[in-house]
Amino acid sequence: MLLVVLIASLTELASPLLAKVMIDEAFGKRDLFLFHVLLLIGLLLFVFQGGFSVLQQYVSAYIGRLLTFDLRRDYTRHFFRLSFLDAHRRPTGEQIYRIGPDIDAVSTLATDSIPEILRAAARLFFLSAVCLYLSWKLTLLTFLLAPLFYLQARYFGRRQQGITQRVTQKSQDTLAALQDTFANLRLVKAFHRERWAVRRYLRDRITLIRLGLEQVRLVVAANLSASLFTTLALTAFTYYIGRHVIEARVTLGILVALVLYLGQLFGTVRALGLLYRRVMTRFVAWDRVQETFAAACRADGVEPAPRPLGGAIRFERVSFGYEPGQAVLREVDLAIGAGQFAALVGASGSGKTTLLMLLLRVVDPWHGRILIDGRDIRRLAWRSVAPQVGIALQEGLLLNASVAENLRFGRLTATQQEMWQALEVADLAPVVRQLDRGLETPVGEGGSRLSEGQRQRLSIARAVIGRPRILVLDEATSSVGFDSESRILANIRDYLPGSTLIIASHRLSSIRNADLIGVLDGGALIETGRHAELMARGGPYSVLYGQQAAKLEADVRA
Repeated sequence: MLLVVLIASLTELASPLLAKVMIDEAFGKRDLFLFHVLLLIGLLLFVFQGGFSVLQQYVSAYIGRLLTFDLRRDYTRHFFRLSFLDAHRRPTGEQIYRIGPDIDAVSTLATDSIPEILRAAARLFFLSAVCLYLSWKLTLLTFLLAPLFYLQARYFGRRQQGITQRVTQKSQDTLAALQDTFANLRLVKAFHRERWAVRRYLRDRITLIRLGLEQVRLVVAANLSASLFTTLALTAFTYYIGRHVIEARVTLGILVALVLYLGQLFGTVRALGLLYRRVMTRFVAWDRVQETFAAACRADGVEPAPRPLGGAIRFERVSFGYEPGQAVLREVDLAIGAGQFAALVGASGSGKTTLLMLLLRVVDPWHGRILIDGRDIRRLAWRSVAPQVGIALQEGLLLNASVAENLRFGRLTATQQEMWQALEVADLAPVVRQLDRGLETPVGEGGSRLSEGQRQRLSIARAVIGRPRILVLDEATSSVGFDSESRILANIRDYLPGSTLIIASHRLSSIRNADLIGVLDGGALIETGRHAELMARGGPYSVLYGQQAAKLEADVRA
């Protein structure tokens, strides 16, 4: 592409020279043959330039699309290798803006700005040589004026870079706010905050309009000042050369050639100033994309996990926090045998979910280590572990797709029979059978067409469909009725014999049959044992259980 740009730009420089020869030789000497030859050369040059222009546009578009694809591929690969905390440091709307308009601007920087810089540099070099040959005094005077164009471009370039940063920041903030509003549409409707949502969006758009107009005013001022410099200089040079023609010091052909070449020379200098301003603004996007690329990826292990996993899990002196100096877990030691049913209980904020996120390598501990079958999970290649681990969360996170597609998210090759088996385990099969399209029924964004309990049960079905060796349920039955919860837990134990089941739950009645119960308080593991053992000790677990039993009895009476 750069070669095509270079050849096309050089062929454009021949036109003023043809005009000089046409005026001085063909017209001056009334040479009809030379006139025909020059006319034919001019026509061929026009066709040649047109062909190269079409080729340049196509090649530029082709390369631009491939480059944009490569950038987005590398960006998304890098982003999904970041740690959970690094990936969530910025709002979703901002990440969407970076992978969208920002990468488009970076691609344009490569496919438009760099070729234009090459074109302008080549033209500047050859135009300077020709103008020096025709009139070295005027050319040197032109070079003396060049710093004015540079200073003008630098002044407006920095101001445009500043306003571009503000426009970009506001644009991504607007997108992030809109995405947040759409994601929480149920909340907006529940509190009847529709007018608030509209006003917030329109306020953001008005701010963007004002910033956009400020940007336009700056561009107009920059272009106007550059045009003024160019017009004044060309007028002065035309006057100077015109006097020399009248005084018979130079020929009319040289006058025409010099005016054309000097016009192109000033146009090139002006174009370089415009390119400088564009590059400055596009580097705003480049810096933002580089911020994400500069973030270190989470190191994955290289040791393949055994198939199948045994399922033995051990936490050794594990400490972790989401913010420096603010530990959420402190020196947790816990051993879960292969195939055991383990439960984590404790008040909200005690660290149950965090402990499970550490087990799933969503985050890594500050200190200590987590072992699966005696091997540190940081040394295991997680891609070999993940297919053998199932996870269902309290939120019941679902794709905006069909029931079948959500189930296949747990196992891509799942058959319909396996899907129905998983739905039976999750006590959801009767509900799906009553849907209009059965397994192909869309669940809506975030599962909006299902109740909260149905979303949780579908996420449980998705977690068990791959018959995992380790199943993690984080408050995954909190919105399910007691009877349904008991059936689901019993179904899971029957469907996954020999698999390790770990549940984090506030409902202590659902985990009475657990082989191991761990009680967390303030990030520390304060008790472990079976239900009967913990009740006999009369410690924190027995107090929690007694409080829940009393509340349940009071609710029944009410």
